[in-house]
Amino acid sequence: MDIFPFSAVIVLYSATFYIIGFNLATIVVYLLAVRYLLGQPRTRRYRNTLLAALICLISLAALNITARFLPQGMELSAPLAYLEMLSIPLSVVILYAARRYRQTMSLEDGRPVRYIDLVFWLTLVMLGMNLPGLFLALTVALP
Repeated sequence: MDIFPFSAVIVLYSATFYIIGFNLATIVVYLLAVRYLLGQPRTRRYRNTLLAALICLISLAALNITARFLPQGMELSAPLAYLEMLSIPLSVVILYAARRYRQTMSLEDGRPVRYIDLVFWLTLVMLGMNLPGLFLALTVALP
């Protein structure tokens, strides 16, 4: 007898693929924002902070997606398995820097304003998705 019914397994797999799809869409938006930020002057406030945090979060998201598709017997080494926890402080940095950077932009900038707005809102959603995992990891790790 299976522990989970077949329908629960289908829901679990589809939820996993929706999360992966959301992560891929987020990576695309982050790459568009990085492309825009690389064209901006280095002296613009919060540009370097936002750029560095986005690049780090893109690499963490790519590592997370890659780790889900490892063969059954393989897994990440112990230090790499906890890199996903770094996405939470990075998300907070991105939220702050994107909000402050957006305040320096004018509405005439057009599409780049939407990139930065999407970065802010997608990061907020991803932070909301990662926080329950952090609380679960903390409750398991602490006695």
